[in-house]
Amino acid sequence: DNPDEKLLLLNRSQTIETIQEVEERISTIQHLIEQENERIAHLDAKQTQAAELNIKWTALENHLASRRLEVTRKAQEHIEQLRTEIRQHLRLTAADIQQEMGNQVDPQIIDDAELSTRNTLDTLLDSEQERTARMVHSTLSKDLDDSDSPEPS
Repeated sequence: DNPDEKLLLLNRSQTIETIQEVEERISTIQHLIEQENERIAHLDAKQTQAAELNIKWTALENHLASRRLEVTRKAQEHIEQLRTEIRQHLRLTAADIQQEMGNQVDPQIIDDAELSTRNTLDTLLDSEQERTARMVHSTLSKDLDDSDSPEPS
């Protein structure tokens, strides 16, 4: 039982314990790194998913804006077509009245009545155009709100 041998055995034992502690720390650190890498991968997947949803959302907004413009344009074209037809019929009616009444009625009265009627019709058609635009906007906004709500599973 040599004291030098005991000291060497003690040092060797302490060195082995130190190595084991370092290996345990390394293992713990590796486990933490793996967990962090998993979290990073999960966040990357979520970020990719968010980017894809953002692209889809933008496409939906663009589609709705395009659809809104198309519907509004068609409604305005229809209203303008009605306006033109009504003006033509109104002018023909005024001309018929002037022809039938001859000199019995001042032509200015018929012209004034035609103008007044045309202005009233224009006001009605303009308000219809505004109502249609509001309705289109409201309908498409509702469609957009519906697309926001989660779909039933």
